[in-house]
Amino acid sequence: MVPFLMQINNVLILEHVSASQLINTLSSSLLNPPTSKNITASKAWSLRSLQLVDRVLEEESTGLSSSAKGMCERARIVGEFNMGALLEVRYQESLFNPAKISRELMFGWLSRF
Repeated sequence: MVPFLMQINNVLILEHVSASQLINTLSSSLLNPPTSKNITASKAWSLRSLQLVDRVLEEESTGLSSSAKGMCERARIVGEFNMGALLEVRYQESLFNPAKISRELMFGWLSRF
């Protein structure tokens, strides 16, 4: 059997990875224009993409071939890069809104307790 054609709950690993890549593309396209609402929606889709890949890696961690694991890892790296880009966009957006960044910093500080 071709390694990336293994199944998880009757769904091919290749289909999970392809879905993750498609969701990442959707997430990226939502950033035009980069409004706060679009950034939030894009982040939600990026998280879903990472969840798909993580599911494959968790459920089949021992049974994956090196090529299938490599495909999953590449999809995960793209998802993480996308999340990093979203953080950068959000940071740049907040530079123009000092009140917003101070609220976010205060909330982050208070949420530690």
